[in-house]
Amino acid sequence: GGVLGFTKGIAEEFGFSRIWNTPITEEMIVGALAGYSLHGGAYPWGEFQFAPFYLEAHRMLSIIAPMWYQKKLMFPFLLMFPCGVVRLGGSGEYHEGWPERELDALETLAIVCPSNAYELVGLVRYAREFHKGPVMLLLQTAAANLPEYASKVPLQPYVIPFGEANIVRAGNDITVVCYGAACVHAAKNEADMMEKENGISIEVIDVRTLNPLDTETIRVSYKKTGRIIAFHEASRKKGIGREILFDSVCDKNDIASLEYCLSKNMRVVHAGMEGDIFVPSAGPLVWARLPYYKNGACACRW
Repeated sequence: GGVLGFTKGIAEEFGFSRIWNTPITEEMIVGALAGYSLHGGAYPWGEFQFAPFYLEAHRMLSIIAPMWYQKKLMFPFLLMFPCGVVRLGGSGEYHEGWPERELDALETLAIVCPSNAYELVGLVRYAREFHKGPVMLLLQTAAANLPEYASKVPLQPYVIPFGEANIVRAGNDITVVCYGAACVHAAKNEADMMEKENGISIEVIDVRTLNPLDTETIRVSYKKTGRIIAFHEASRKKGIGREILFDSVCDKNDIASLEYCLSKNMRVVHAGMEGDIFVPSAGPLVWARLPYYKNGACACRW
């Protein structure tokens, strides 16, 4: 079942010929998935115990990405990255970090960030049935066993296509773009609080996939509200909030647009506390670093 218990009982249900308990070598996991897939095997799914461990396999992924794009080699496989706070926290950088910036730099890898069980099932089914390349599944670790992330999953098969963001809450005053289960739910909670306490209407967009990114939905929302926030759990330099804002909102060929984008109407809310730091392991700092509602302050007030 793994350290986190995500796959408990799966080997007994489907058989030990289909479920492999691998050595702790992330490069081997990626290589085995890619080779099995390239050879025509059934859609393989691999799991890293914690997202930051994937760095051992980064070189392998950096080779697979251009091979998939330039030489059209078929590598349909899925890698699961458990991300974010583990249980009550305190595991630090090597267990609780988010790897989206490094993965996004490889350009051709699909990066999926479901915010609940319904999205997880729909996005994974789409990956399996329609996507012919590698898929990186960033899964909020805490979402596996906390009831606020639970959702009903229909028995009837369905898919959620990549590159289609979800407006989880409509609003008129501020656009909040977020990803990852904890941030999506925190954004909705804070938006409800802001409207109740201050009468400020906040539109919350769950991008679902970072690559491909639905820039059109973000752009339309920003034109409506005139203010935009990118909201993620990674620190400023490790998340891709800035890329989301500028790729979606700014016209790089329009100086006036760029100047407007650089004004106070755009900002990134991140987990950097007093600056960009590594994920702390000290207990009292675990939740202090996260940009969620605390001490009567909302991210949108910052």
